[in-house]
Amino acid sequence: MRPNNISLFSVCLGLVWSTLSIGQQELHIVDADGRGIPGVALISENGTGHVTNAEGRILLSDTSALGHNVVWKLRCLGFTDRWVSSSDLKQGGALRLEEAVLDLPQALVEAVSLTGGRPMGVPGAVTVLSAKTLRRQGDVDIHRALRTVPGVYIQEEDGFGLRPNIGLRGSGSERSSRISVLEDGIPIAPAPYTAPSAYYFPSVGRMNGIEVMKGASQIAHGPNTVGGAINLISTPIPSDLSGRVDGRMGQFGTGRLHVHVGDGSGRIGWLIEALQSGSNGFKVLDGGGQTGFSKLDLLGKLRWRSAQDARFDQRLELKLGRVGEESHETYAGLTERDFAQTPYRRYAGSRRDLMEAQQAQASLTHVMDLGSGWRWTNRAYATRFDRNWYKADKAAGISGDYVSLSSLLADDAEGFSNAQSDALEVFRDGAAGAVRLKANNRAYTARGAETRLSWTGTGTGWQRFEGSLRVHQDDMDRFQWTDHWDMVAGQLVAPDLGVPGSESNRIEWSRAAAGFVRGRWAKRGWSFIPGVRVEHILAQRDDYGTADIERTGSSLVMRRNTTAAWLPGVGFQKNLGPTWSMFGGVHRGFLPPGSAESVKPEFSWSHEVGMRWLKPKAEATVVGFGHFGRNLQGSDFASSGGTGDGMVFNGGATRVFGIEAMTNITNGVRPEEGHRFEFGVTYTYTDGRFTNSFESDYEAWGMVEAGDALPYLARHQGAVRLGWARSAWSVDAAFRSTEGMRTEAGQAPLSQVFTVGDSQVLDLTARCTLLNGFALELAARNVTDAVYIASARPAGLRPGMPRTITGGFNLSF
Repeated sequence: MRPNNISLFSVCLGLVWSTLSIGQQELHIVDADGRGIPGVALISENGTGHVTNAEGRILLSDTSALGHNVVWKLRCLGFTDRWVSSSDLKQGGALRLEEAVLDLPQALVEAVSLTGGRPMGVPGAVTVLSAKTLRRQGDVDIHRALRTVPGVYIQEEDGFGLRPNIGLRGSGSERSSRISVLEDGIPIAPAPYTAPSAYYFPSVGRMNGIEVMKGASQIAHGPNTVGGAINLISTPIPSDLSGRVDGRMGQFGTGRLHVHVGDGSGRIGWLIEALQSGSNGFKVLDGGGQTGFSKLDLLGKLRWRSAQDARFDQRLELKLGRVGEESHETYAGLTERDFAQTPYRRYAGSRRDLMEAQQAQASLTHVMDLGSGWRWTNRAYATRFDRNWYKADKAAGISGDYVSLSSLLADDAEGFSNAQSDALEVFRDGAAGAVRLKANNRAYTARGAETRLSWTGTGTGWQRFEGSLRVHQDDMDRFQWTDHWDMVAGQLVAPDLGVPGSESNRIEWSRAAAGFVRGRWAKRGWSFIPGVRVEHILAQRDDYGTADIERTGSSLVMRRNTTAAWLPGVGFQKNLGPTWSMFGGVHRGFLPPGSAESVKPEFSWSHEVGMRWLKPKAEATVVGFGHFGRNLQGSDFASSGGTGDGMVFNGGATRVFGIEAMTNITNGVRPEEGHRFEFGVTYTYTDGRFTNSFESDYEAWGMVEAGDALPYLARHQGAVRLGWARSAWSVDAAFRSTEGMRTEAGQAPLSQVFTVGDSQVLDLTARCTLLNGFALELAARNVTDAVYIASARPAGLRPGMPRTITGGFNLSF
């Protein structure tokens, strides 16, 4: 063949090859480690599509068949669905799927999860902690479990997380009362409308996941929507017969035993679970005595599902739970001088402080798939929480003049009156005198029912509609008294017992109807979720007075307040390609005012805008947020250093600006094949200030000038997480740093005012996995034994947990 013919043949061959290659593209569907996922379905709007091979790859021979501006769905068991545009598919390359939080049918996932099991599909800042993450951290303390979540503010109190103080995006953290706390999508606060303060909080040790929602997507979850919502997802009924045993013991008598077993392989599924946790306490009581706690959680679930050939797919699940707690906790901290010398000391005057509490819950959930994308969910629920926190309230010296602990321990003895100095010697040093203990005896009930109808479609345009209506009622029965104990040689003896109901005798209740509607519209990479929530609340207080302990009504004083709120919101998300997306939103937040007509509901407008980057083996999110509130509420709680009357105050207007950032990176290596490394960083910057001047009886505010910084709000906080695994061994480290928080509103630099919470804490967990699902674990909390002031309220300075080492095992079967 002549040279010119050879050249002509080469050109023709190239043209043929190019023609055959035009329109071809290969997709690689991977997990967070960059490994291919076999069996992933790529589904078109009409239900046709492709499936990945054993390496997680799909070869698209003709990309023109993908269409133009068409949305396709990636779906695989064990992973959350992901929608991608045809333009993204035509680019080829790797696309990442997120591991599913719950191994449940989608109908039940949507019933118990705020994100519907698809956190990446929610237009807003959402963080999901999976069961795997919680187990690796080994935490039963909600404060530590949330340490790597940006935009979460924590104020420690007892060191164990029994009664947490959690805020979201500058909402305020007092007893977690300014956020919505849910378990399996159901409000779980003692009385969500009447008394939301978290004197009961679900045990993290029995949870399968935690969802933290901020932004416009939270309008479906009320009533407290000024900050956000935290949903704790309990252990689900497993798909087949299986269980787990997790045991741990360590310093300070710390111990935990968690057992659950269940079977969901048949039409009848079941689960039984028990968690026993406790500690002897890390504080040392003058004269000896207990400072720890003991807590027992029991839970059972029973589920029925319809036959496979039934006309409608249905599931009915019953959940029953009971919790008992006995904790030797106190509101009394230390003076500044004593804290500097012996931070883990406890004064003799708090020896008889004891919290006794019992919580019971029941819920019934019915889910029916009606066909054509329609789903109907109905739920009924009820909770009851009884508690009596018997704790020191005041002390008196030989003069007999009682002084409250909040003023007694606020400062050292300089400038004290004779009565204050004498009372301090009694409570702190055990001098002759008296201590008043208050029985904070209260019972809370909550019950309600909700019906929800949703439709999910395919293609562009409107993809989902959802509407819900909930009726709810809750109440708090407050029946308290005080006892007077003599302090003799450092011991509390010879009590003069009070009459139950003689200190506080009232019932407060709320009746509420709430509903929301929202939809999802998507086209050309844009998604919009508009919605609106409506709340109508009737709140009343029936105060029988301390003289009418039989509640005959002879001295009854009533007050009533009706509140209605319209709370719109809209979120958006824009896919900028297979790896980048932008999201944002705006919504109106709300906090109910209670039963006093003089108190106004708190409202706010919250905004956010962020970018999300998602690649195999790496992800990052940056969010900017702004919060503009009016009628800020504060309550006269004993837990915040007040009198404990519970009176609600209105403050002025506030504004909060902030930035949240998060990144996670891994090399994706399987531990059995090599060294696996993981690295994660979170950071939150917050600047919260009052925007007007006012005077308040609420101690944390006091005299406020426009521009004063909000108290108990850290300006800078962050966390670093490192993980290593090789073969059967793994080590996880978490380091968190929090800047000090001012305890009173003001504008002076932090270096010139008293601050709390300034801390740098390192935790380590090492694990060795043996045969047959058996593993050994060693954990160290606060490795460097950092000493820091966790809080200056309710009364005096309180320390964070010192270095605590525990060891244990877990067995999955």
